Formats: sequence, structure tokens, C-alpha cells
Amino acid sequence: MILKSSLGMTWQKIKAHFQIRKYNLNPGHPCFNSAPEKVADLLSSLEKGHAAVIFQLRFDHNTHNAYLYQFYLANLNSCSICKVPETTTHFLLYCKRFTTQSQNFRRQVKEEKIKINCHSTRALLDTPTIFPLLAEYVLHPKHFTSFVSSLPSSDGPSTA
Repeated sequence: MILKSSLGMTWQKIKAHFQIRKYNLNPGHPCFNSAPEKVADLLSSLEKGHAAVIFQLRFDHNTHNAYLYQFYLANLNSCSICKVPETTTHFLLYCKRFTTQSQNFRRQVKEEKIKINCHSTRALLDTPTIFPLLAEYVLHPKHFTSFVSSLPSSDGPSTA
């Protein structure tokens, strides 16, 4: 009897733990503040490649070395230029490799009159109105090469 009740209690604790973790997102993660419906609606209206890039950035599952290093798919977890961990925040805000593109992106946001803090990863990944510009910015340096090749050729300038 003691064994059965202790197993039952253990099972309940495990079940409760995973139920809580299922919806309890990491509070330190730089996204997930806006209403999921808004984000889902805008992501579904974007092109497939653009939506995939935004989704990957929001969930921090992308081709940056810090993520790939966890699975032994990259030799180092640091940026080859800046020598700091290559995370989504580093890529979007600080990487010296994309300084020009970053400045152009911020200028576009200002021209579109979108009120957002362009120096905040949380603001960039949590504001659905900025997603189209953000996708263009991320795809411009061709950091996500697998998605650049999946975009329809009619969207970009013709190479012929």
C-alpha cells in the first residue's frame, strides 16, 4: 500500500510539473509577450520563408552557432567576427558583420513610423507589425541560407 500511494504521488508530481512547464515559458527569453493570436495571424499572412525565419528567431531555434553547438553541429558557439556567443540577440543587435544592414533596418522602421525600441530583442520579436521588415533584414545578410533558397524567385530581384 505504501508503495502504491508513493508511486501515485510521484506520478501526480511529474504530471503537474510537465503541465506547468508546458505553458510556463522561460521569463528570461526575449519574446512571447504579445497575444499569440496576433502573432499567429501575422505569421500566417507572411510568406513561408519569412514566417519560418521569424518563428525560428522567436523560439531561438536557428542556425546560430550557440544553438548548433548544443547538438555538436558547430565547432564553436561564438561568432566568427565578434568572438562572443552567437545568439539571436547578438545577431539582431550587436554583430559587427551586419552593421550596415542593421542601420538600414532601423532607418526603415523609422520611415514606416513604427513606434518600437529597435535596440531591444524582446520588442523586435514581440511586435507583429514589424515582422515583414524584420524578415527582410534577417534574410538580407543571407544568414539563413536554407530559407533564402526556398523563397519564390518572383519576390526578389531577378538574377538573369
